Amino acid sequence: MPLYQEIMNMITKKYAYMAVQGPKGQLSSPGNLTGIQVKVNNHYHLVSIVTMIAPSPDWFVGIHDKDFCDSNSGMWLENPSYDLLLWDSGTDDGTTFKSPNAKTDPAVNIFQITKDTPNTPFMGVNPIPTLAVMKFKKVSEEMMMMTTQAPTTGEYEMTTTSKASGLTMTHVTLVLTLIGCLIA
Repeated sequence: MPLYQEIMNMITKKYAYMAVQGPKGQLSSPGNLTGIQVKVNNHYHLVSIVTMIAPSPDWFVGIHDKDFCDSNSGMWLENPSYDLLLWDSGTDDGTTFKSPNAKTDPAVNIFQITKDTPNTPFMGVNPIPTLAVMKFKKVSEEMMMMTTQAPTTGEYEMTTTSKASGLTMTHVTLVLTLIGCLIA
């Protein structure tokens, strides 16, 4: 099942709030992708984003369950920023960026590619250089004045900066996960 359909199923079951797909174009490296709007609220404020790396067998970068709510204050983070780690989705046995398709049978669990991952161009590189940085800038927030002085929704604009030369990031997919935000 395609990732987007899995996310839509999670939304139907109320485990996720929304899915956002980036523009159909590609972010060539080095370069920037800006303008994707991300909305969070006091029930859905964990942000997960994945984006494919091309060319590559089945590698991707992203963030998982990053909390945009400060657990101490109950307020939205102003400008969260994350270095993106490299992951292998476990569906293709390719070991280089331009490996031909070689289905992993059976598929394996997703795993992080590190300097210790055998048969990759990163073997022995210490540390693996950051492939991209994902930055968010809070552009608005709303409050429900009758119930709380803490903001109940926040909106962010995402900017992704690709740093590795010759790579392309495509199909940015975002999911917001259900969890309660502390209300001050």
